[in-house]
Amino acid sequence: MTLTFRNLTVTPEDPVVQWGVEGLLTAIERGGARDWGRILNALDADATGTLQWDVAQAVQCADPDLGSTRLIADYLVDRLFADAGEAGELVRQRQQEVANLAERRRQVVRTLRDLGVSYGGIARRLGCTRSTIQSILR
Repeated sequence: MTLTFRNLTVTPEDPVVQWGVEGLLTAIERGGARDWGRILNALDADATGTLQWDVAQAVQCADPDLGSTRLIADYLVDRLFADAGEAGELVRQRQQEVANLAERRRQVVRTLRDLGVSYGGIARRLGCTRSTIQSILR
């Protein structure tokens, strides 16, 4: 059976990320293996995580006794745990980058101060306030 959407401006041929919660719910409850596979593939390709929220909401609204609901819910949970591990590593990397950047900014400000540039002069060149420049050195 071919999946159809009623009262939606998107079609099943459109990218899954455009289906919205209503389209995802329809696919989970009335779609077939091809449709569910498209949802799982789209979750894998979802770099921003916005589709995960829509899928989670659709799963909450779907009939819990359907195998498709359980399949997609389990996949989503597995995906979220995997993302959490990756996110933790990314957070650690970003924290180190921020620390490196902060140290580099302090070095630049110190060098400019050693060259005789005032806090106000540095602030004008960087487009911020004098107090921001002073706080960089703290």
